[in-house]
This record gives sequence, structure tokens and C-alpha cells, in this order.
Amino acid sequence: VPESSQKYLVAVHLFRKDFGPTGEVRVRILIDGEVVFSAARDLLDSDDWWEVAEIDWASTEVTSVDRYLDNPP
Repeated sequence: VPESSQKYLVAVHLFRKDFGPTGEVRVRILIDGEVVFSAARDLLDSDDWWEVAEIDWASTEVTSVDRYLDNPP
């Protein structure tokens, strides 16, 4: 159960790309069974990191972050 006083960062890490070609990653965030946010981006190389969104659980608001890094933090 999420803590209501917390904000949560949703991120994607392309750990290794040697398993095949890279491509589009799609993230859907559901709250109470409803899609409240959707985003997509191409990940290009191993260790790429995409910070997608932040969820404020107290208000159930989702804010787009859309920050792309060459290496995870």
C-alpha cells in the first residue's frame, strides 16, 4: 500500500541492449484501475535511464518528468 505522504518517481532503466534491437518503451500509470497517465519514448543504448513521471499519492496527481539520462543516477 503506498504511503499517502510520499511522492513516487516512475523510471525505466535499459539495463542491457544486447538481447536485441532497442525500441519504444511505453509506460501507463493506473490509479484505482484507471489509466491516468501514458507516455512513450525510444531507449537507445545500454544503461539509458528515463524518468517518466512523479506520482503525488496524497492527491493522486501525476506529473510528467520526461528526463532522459545516458546513465542511471
